[in-house]
Amino acid sequence: MRFTTPNRDENLHPQTLPTPSSFTSSSPIDSPSAQLFQEISNRARSQTVFNKQWDRSEQMQSENHAAALKAAHEEHERVRIHAELFHAECLRERERKRQQEQEREALELTLLRRKNAEEEARHHQNLLNDVKKKAEQAEREAEQLKRSIRLEQEAHAAREAELKADAERRADAERQAQQAAALKHAVTPRQPAVSSAPAVALPAQQATTAPATNMAPSANGASTATATTTPAPTAGSTSVPPPQLDTPVEELERLHKRYLEIHQYLKEHRRKMARAIKSDPSLSVVSDWRRDITKLLGQLTNERDPSVKTEKERNEMRRSNTDKRNKVYDALGLARDLKSAMIDVRLVCANPPPEIAQLSNENAQVSASLVFLLNMLSKTAIRQFINSGAVTTFDPIEPIGITVSMIFSRAGFRFHGYSLMDIFLAKYHFACPVLFGIYGPERTPTGMRRLGWYESEGEFIGRQEHNERMAGLAAGWSAITLRNYLKTKHVNCLPPWVFWQTLARIVNTPKHQVTQTHFVVLRGLLERNFEMFHTMYQDFALIALRRAVVDFPNSVPKNTAADGVMVLRDVIESRLKVRL
Repeated sequence: MRFTTPNRDENLHPQTLPTPSSFTSSSPIDSPSAQLFQEISNRARSQTVFNKQWDRSEQMQSENHAAALKAAHEEHERVRIHAELFHAECLRERERKRQQEQEREALELTLLRRKNAEEEARHHQNLLNDVKKKAEQAEREAEQLKRSIRLEQEAHAAREAELKADAERRADAERQAQQAAALKHAVTPRQPAVSSAPAVALPAQQATTAPATNMAPSANGASTATATTTPAPTAGSTSVPPPQLDTPVEELERLHKRYLEIHQYLKEHRRKMARAIKSDPSLSVVSDWRRDITKLLGQLTNERDPSVKTEKERNEMRRSNTDKRNKVYDALGLARDLKSAMIDVRLVCANPPPEIAQLSNENAQVSASLVFLLNMLSKTAIRQFINSGAVTTFDPIEPIGITVSMIFSRAGFRFHGYSLMDIFLAKYHFACPVLFGIYGPERTPTGMRRLGWYESEGEFIGRQEHNERMAGLAAGWSAITLRNYLKTKHVNCLPPWVFWQTLARIVNTPKHQVTQTHFVVLRGLLERNFEMFHTMYQDFALIALRRAVVDFPNSVPKNTAADGVMVLRDVIESRLKVRL
């Protein structure tokens, strides 16, 4: 039995609780203990009734709570089901939008592909039209070239006939003079004749056309090297007709050796002239001419220098260069007419034509002062080329190259129509043999000398200095050989096909003989003058350029110098707007 005091509850009403009056009995109780017992019994019964009512109220409350929980659970289930339905609807909507986006992107991609295909088709058609136009232009240029070659051959034949007739007249005159001398000697005692000119023993040589390795495109579009014969140079156009023999390497070596002999002779001749100038007052003026020529060459300026902004400045520079060249011509003309000292011209000729090789010693004399000044002019020009090899802000090489080409091409400085360019070429053979098909290993002193590696006080210079020398010499060579003489009356002593021949000799060097020097020289040849080369040879130049800057470097193991040549591809394509 519980005796806890009941708490107040909203479900327990006061009228339901027992009151004290309900516990009183109608019958009186006499004893106090009975009354106490009676009271306790009443209280117990009242508590029992209270507890039962409390239990009923708790049960009712529990039932109410269970009903509320059930209702809440049902509401939760309803909300959950609604949320799941809403989530599924959102997923379906998202999937629908994703499909629509995919369809839109697919449609845009299809339209873009169609547009690109149309543009590519138009571009391809434009390329075909350009190729067709270039082919037509190449055909026209080929016809023009054929006509010009035919005209040159006719002029060459006429000049040869004239030279032959002149030689026959001179031979007849010499025979008549010999006959007259014989008749005179028949009646008078013969005195021994002493010739001041040394006799020169020259090997018998043939006048041949120039073979060069032509870089022509193969069937698959790649450039390959095939041996063809270059057009024959016009009479007197060059003093170095390249050989055409079964063993071209041996012939190149022979010519190279001959040029080195001329180089040594020119050094000895320079020392002799220096002593003669000091001892002979009539030759003292030659020293003044030498200083003037050296100074004038150093003062030449490049009219195409980017720093020159106005056409007026360019014209002024052009007139200034012309004046300086005229002063050089005047000095050389005075030296040519100075007859106090003479030498045999065949001493400075590598491969003279028969009409000069067969001259008598008396008729083969040329002014020693002219040879001396041409030698010093060549020496100064080559030194300027070397010093300008690393120059990037200003290019002084081109005006010097133009001057050298014009001097050796002028008729006034030729000997019987034969250019004295061998004086200049002898120094170039010594300084940069790679240009003439000479090669050798860079690991041995002999090979380094064959490549033109300069020695200072018995030691070879460093790689960087050697590369700068080779780059300057190669740039000078291209500045001299890439000259257009179509608008002048002079005959080019080193026509552009010499540059093509040089390029062919380098790229056709045997793979096991290719050195870094070859790539340095190749870059020097093309870096400053590939636009002039392209102007002269057009599409054929593109084939040669691809062979030089793409195929040739990729045919050998990678090295720094080869990478430097491959960089030219981007420059050439950007400048010429082509793809190699």
